[in-house]
Amino acid sequence: MEGHITISNIAKTLGVSAATVHRALHGKPGVSPAVAAEVCRLAKEMGYRNVPSSALRKKAFTIAAAFPEATESNRYFYSQLWLGFHSRMEELKAYHINLLEFTYGDGPENSFPAQLRRLLKETDGKIDGLITGGRIFKEGFAMLRRLSASGVPVVLVTEDDPEGDYLCCVQPDFGVDGQMAAEFLSGQLGQSEKILMCAGDIKLHSNRSCMLGFEQYLNRLPAPRRLIKVYGYPEDPQLRERIRSLLTSDPSIGALYSVNLRCSLLLAQMVKELGLEGRIRLTGSDLCPESALYLKKGVLNAILFRDPALQARQGTKRLTDFLLHGIKPPSKSEIIRSTLILKSNLEQYL
Repeated sequence: MEGHITISNIAKTLGVSAATVHRALHGKPGVSPAVAAEVCRLAKEMGYRNVPSSALRKKAFTIAAAFPEATESNRYFYSQLWLGFHSRMEELKAYHINLLEFTYGDGPENSFPAQLRRLLKETDGKIDGLITGGRIFKEGFAMLRRLSASGVPVVLVTEDDPEGDYLCCVQPDFGVDGQMAAEFLSGQLGQSEKILMCAGDIKLHSNRSCMLGFEQYLNRLPAPRRLIKVYGYPEDPQLRERIRSLLTSDPSIGALYSVNLRCSLLLAQMVKELGLEGRIRLTGSDLCPESALYLKKGVLNAILFRDPALQARQGTKRLTDFLLHGIKPPSKSEIIRSTLILKSNLEQYL
């Protein structure tokens, strides 16, 4: 832009007041971190010459993000975590932040502990914060506890570690999710009908909490429903055969529930393959294009949507607000409310 750049030029470009720009440039209260970052970024881009040194941080922060690989059956849920993380970081371009991103899988060479160990070695342990979540187990959580104890703020999303002391954890209330699913399904069943649950991996806090919440609700009913639980993931051919055998041999199974997205899609495939649409009720977890299509066609009857993108975005906000502005999270445990999606309200979430 030619000529002298003023606060009014910046305000007009952003569509905010000159007072907002002035407060943002001088680090005064009354402006959200996202707006302040955008003001500072644009001021620098436009060549505004009176940006106080306090507005654009001199210190460069190094933030690491670690989520599972968004490939194959993980592609929907975990891609949403990365989307939420990147959407928040996009708002902070004006700040000096070095991003270190790494994905992990289930194999020994690319497991979470192996990847985190590699990151800490490459950086000599000099990171200012870490946000992570997903399939983290005993060894991984032990490493995160040590990292947190060393003074590095750690934020968890989608999974919790009740034994750890982290900056915060952003997740749904999985126990309530399980109870919601149990209430929805049990109200549609006769007393002699059974429920088949895909319980995922009992070592994961999220899967285990959903399962327990579901069982607790059923056990409080005057006439508890019979529950059949199967464990594992779709990659295991034995799980597929176990489900197929149960659905073809036991006509008293009247409802299905999965605690996670991967098994929700597996159950939907089974219902469609066996021609059970309309006879058997299926409640799944989390939304993706495939599950949305199954819901539209009546294969799935309901979806508990946990909004993983929002979880990651909110967790990233808590971490960056703490590092950049010294703002502590309002709570060590922040709950993102889940939503029950039916065919009637599906369009609101697409």
